Amino acid sequence: MTSSRPQLVPPKLPRMLPVEENRSSAVNKRKKAAHKTDQELMDEMEAAIAGDPLDAPVIQQPMQVTYELPTLQHVLVTGAVALSDVDRFQLNNIFNFGQWLLLARESFNTAKRTGKIVFCSNVFGDWTEQKCKVKKTKAYTPYTFYLLSIKRACLKHLLRLL
Repeated sequence: MTSSRPQLVPPKLPRMLPVEENRSSAVNKRKKAAHKTDQELMDEMEAAIAGDPLDAPVIQQPMQVTYELPTLQHVLVTGAVALSDVDRFQLNNIFNFGQWLLLARESFNTAKRTGKIVFCSNVFGDWTEQKCKVKKTKAYTPYTFYLLSIKRACLKHLLRLL
């Protein structure tokens, strides 16, 4: 029994012959760059790494349990500037900034309850965005990182006790 499927034959297309074109100087430079030795490439990489590193200012840990809201506002503004560049992300800075955010949230809620602060919204994220220039999403990440780190540390401690 023969196959009933039709055989596919590619259509006949005219062939294109290569045409010599004027090569620009950029193409010639790329060709020269492609022929670098391994040592030249290693030197380029080391020069790129040896450039000025972006020093991240260290966000200090809070020393007290409670702070006034204006003090926390100033710390959050400077902390946001310290974490403004992705190259400056360091786990200790993110952790410490999360601690400051937690203290600020508690202080904000206390000030709202006692009437010490009059703010258009009861949401802490709105306060950080308007007063501290820290977007809600940017404040959420270090805050969550801090809470998860604390929960994990507590869980490890409890497991050691068992």
